[in-house]
Amino acid sequence: QLASAALESALVWDVKKGQSLRTMTPPPRQDGGLLPEVTCLTHMPFAAASKTGDSALLVAGYSDGSIRLWNLEKGAAQAKLLGHRKAITALAINSDGSLLASGSKDTDIVVWDLADESGLYRLKGHRDQVTDLKFVEGLGVLISSSKDTLLKVWDLGAHYCIQTVAGHLCEVWSLDVDPQQTRLATGAADGGLRLYALSKTLDEARDEEGQVSVLRPMGSIRRATAEKIHLVRFSSAHSGLLGCISASKKLEVYRVLSEGERQKTAKRRLKRKREKQKRKLTKEENTHLDDGSDGSEGDGEPDRPVASDEVKPLTTLTLKSKLKYFAFAPELQQTSKKGQAVRIAATLQNNSIELHEINMASLLQQQGNDGSSSPAAVNSRALYTIDIPGHRSDVRSVAVDENSS
Repeated sequence: QLASAALESALVWDVKKGQSLRTMTPPPRQDGGLLPEVTCLTHMPFAAASKTGDSALLVAGYSDGSIRLWNLEKGAAQAKLLGHRKAITALAINSDGSLLASGSKDTDIVVWDLADESGLYRLKGHRDQVTDLKFVEGLGVLISSSKDTLLKVWDLGAHYCIQTVAGHLCEVWSLDVDPQQTRLATGAADGGLRLYALSKTLDEARDEEGQVSVLRPMGSIRRATAEKIHLVRFSSAHSGLLGCISASKKLEVYRVLSEGERQKTAKRRLKRKREKQKRKLTKEENTHLDDGSDGSEGDGEPDRPVASDEVKPLTTLTLKSKLKYFAFAPELQQTSKKGQAVRIAATLQNNSIELHEINMASLLQQQGNDGSSSPAAVNSRALYTIDIPGHRSDVRSVAVDENSS
């Protein structure tokens, strides 16, 4: 099943059949005005719902600043949360389903208790629209991005910002944390796709002067284009995948290398660096380094990890229309002949929804274990498509004949 937004409604689909299972729409307004549009969706982790015995929740944010909790089994609104003055632009739920964080165009972040269906506290600090949110339970923090170009790390116990990162020079539109909660990826309007290392504990993040650095920059991930990034997401089903989209038909998929592969890549990079330094010294001094000083110190001590050692382009999917949103399926698919496959759902600008599949074994065989070869470009065909007849873009005008028929 898949959930999507459609103007004022949130819909749940049977992807294989291409049919709508449930349509969740707020009740009509008393003044007869238009209902607010759905601007953001997220859901309670199904594992959390099964542990507590509660019904799975779909959380919808609206253009008027309201939030509704929808019971997926009944298709009915369970609660309405009011705490923002402008449209909701970001939603996140922690892994046990107890906390909800919401960000808005009003620049505020509100943390809610889902059990009590009430607000706990408000976090202020951003100077422009909040664009994305992510809980990091191991550290007890919430990380936010904003159009003000900043990333902020919020201590959920103390209710204040403990770190502000100004790594990007323009709007940061998206962020995500990997399943192991050791890396953070961000995407910005300048096309920059950056990687940050996450500290294991807050004590580890605190230096001798008491300054906290939960996020440590690792540099940029190399992309084939500089188009503005709309969304970045790690796969929860396959811990070695990262995806991002921009305002185009292409979905870029990157491979996150394993620890052993990272070490090999780092050693090769350091070896090239030493050889380059050696050639430079030879050229400048017109002398050769002897065998005892060939720069081999620390061969087993790779320096600080960098993004290029850990993330490599894997493939690029080209779809039939420009992308609006995408999501990795929460589970790997086992195919009889081709091995494991990762499925990706994508919403397109032509108002259709498609489900695509990536066969991991064949792609990794093409690329090589260390990600050294060039990424494969794929003109992907959809496994399933939700394509209901109707307009393929926004309706700009309507007219009624004289008989109103």
